[in-house]
Amino acid sequence: MNPIPEIELDGRRKGWRAIALRISIAIALCLAASKPATAQQKNETSLTTAQLEELLDKATALKDKYHALFRDLTAEEKRVFEIYDQKTGRIKDQRQTVSGLIVYQSPRDPNSMTEYRNIREVDGKPVKKQHKDDK
Repeated sequence: MNPIPEIELDGRRKGWRAIALRISIAIALCLAASKPATAQQKNETSLTTAQLEELLDKATALKDKYHALFRDLTAEEKRVFEIYDQKTGRIKDQRQTVSGLIVYQSPRDPNSMTEYRNIREVDGKPVKKQHKDDK
């Protein structure tokens, strides 16, 4: 298997996992910022309009970089899903998956990309065949 090359981001070389992590963080921050009423109820400070605009601009730039770098990608993906206790905020459960990941650009719309995952393992156990054509 060929190693996935590193790429240049913000003047520094980054692997694709570092880019994906930055995109995930930006999305999480956008989601957190989209609930200012909840933040105000808890007496937490919410983002100003300028800060939110800056955050959205950065998230958009990272999304655009993702689209440029990950078009027509095939890779093995390992993910960890964590479920948190709503009262304590601590991790209640954790699942790990291994899947084949395909990211491809639509032949009809160059601005549209699709991700497809074929999950092969969950928590170290093989997933049963989903289709009778699978071998």
